[in-house]
Amino acid sequence: MKNDKKFSRRAALSTGAKVAVGAVGGAVIGGIAGYLTGAGAAPAVAERTVTRERTVTATVERTQIVTAPAAKKGSITVYMVAEPGPEALKTILNRFTEKTGIDVTLEVYPYPTLQTKQATVASAGSDAVDVYYVDDVWLGQYYESGWVEPIDNLVRKDEDEVLIDDFPKGLQEGNMRYAGRWIGLGHISAIYIFYYRVDVLEQFGYNEKDLETYQGVYEVAKAMKPDLEKKGMYPIGIMGARGVQATCAYYHFLGSWGGRVYNPDTYKPEINSREAVEALEFEAKLAKEVGIPSIPADDYGELQSHFLTSKVAMMPAWHNMAPVLLREDSPVRGLWRGIPVPKGPVKRAPTLGGWCMAISKFSKKKDLAWEFIKWAASPSVCTYLSKYQDMSRYSSFAWPEKGVYSSASMAMLEIAFARPNFPPWPAMSDAMGIAVNMVLAGETTAKAALDDLQQKYEEILRAAGYYKG
Repeated sequence: MKNDKKFSRRAALSTGAKVAVGAVGGAVIGGIAGYLTGAGAAPAVAERTVTRERTVTATVERTQIVTAPAAKKGSITVYMVAEPGPEALKTILNRFTEKTGIDVTLEVYPYPTLQTKQATVASAGSDAVDVYYVDDVWLGQYYESGWVEPIDNLVRKDEDEVLIDDFPKGLQEGNMRYAGRWIGLGHISAIYIFYYRVDVLEQFGYNEKDLETYQGVYEVAKAMKPDLEKKGMYPIGIMGARGVQATCAYYHFLGSWGGRVYNPDTYKPEINSREAVEALEFEAKLAKEVGIPSIPADDYGELQSHFLTSKVAMMPAWHNMAPVLLREDSPVRGLWRGIPVPKGPVKRAPTLGGWCMAISKFSKKKDLAWEFIKWAASPSVCTYLSKYQDMSRYSSFAWPEKGVYSSASMAMLEIAFARPNFPPWPAMSDAMGIAVNMVLAGETTAKAALDDLQQKYEEILRAAGYYKG
């Protein structure tokens, strides 16, 4: 077996680092305002690129007057996930076409549909798609299957445009690299944080200090439940619908309790360890005793809606849910905060997620694809899109209103608990999502579900050549 299969994708940021994203100021926002809205391009502006240790100023040239669109160069097809960021990107594609002469067909699909469609196109060696949207846990599958074109040379050649230091190290390693190679440029960022309604907890005499641990969360939720239910509100919501979100939610409990999927040296599965079972038992306890009853059916959109409509007072969830909660028409605007995920018995373990844009190995227009990726991942575009969904650059946190959760996001990115991203993981993730959902729905016990999952994992990893036991 190749040693690169063991390439670590854990966040590489040092513990305790601080990033004052709220102080980024108006330079980035001011620059994108004229660039992405209005009839013409804005004058030259200085865009500040925020890194963990310093601020880099990069001057971005703007043309005062648009005299004519760029000559037509061709067209490309791009696939992305159907989430707020990509949807917002569709509305400004004309800016890229005017600038470069490249027409873009951007197709967005729900997560499971995107996963199937991209794998079908790539496994057929088709050139129908030029840019893939790659979830962090698909990196190994796409690279080792030969579906994507590594971009190491392009990143070096265009370093002044790419501004790689503007991407947190944890996202570089977790979402953009595999086996030491650059696979793509980051786009949507995702890390687990903990949301709570400030006004609701204050009514009961609680604050975020009481949410330091998951045991504390349980005690607070239990105390509030009788009165909240009279108002049609439940203490907590969790994503438990069968699928990737059930996997991601359980994964952060798994790490918090000190569990892991397998031994990194032998690949022997450890998913039915005492720690893993206790983590799932606690998640099920939250769901059954203090959670909204719909948890076994709740996916990303459902949980976000529950928080928006005051059906739940707390939730562990992706930080990129926050921009919707901050909108001017949000009924909970100004009423909530995002804080680090609570500690389990062992540690905090925020699940890491996110997406990168990668060039299809089979594309006949790789140069055009790279031009699009650079543009879509640029500081200006990412900062604009971050009004709708959090993106992967430090500088995309420039909006001052993000201060209610951005510190938690940065702190959690430093200690991100990354899921495996080697080729067998998609099948393992699907199996985990089913097992977790069954427990949350009361169809089986945590011990029985994870014993069965242990057996499945042994079969999957043995068949893939990883586990020799």
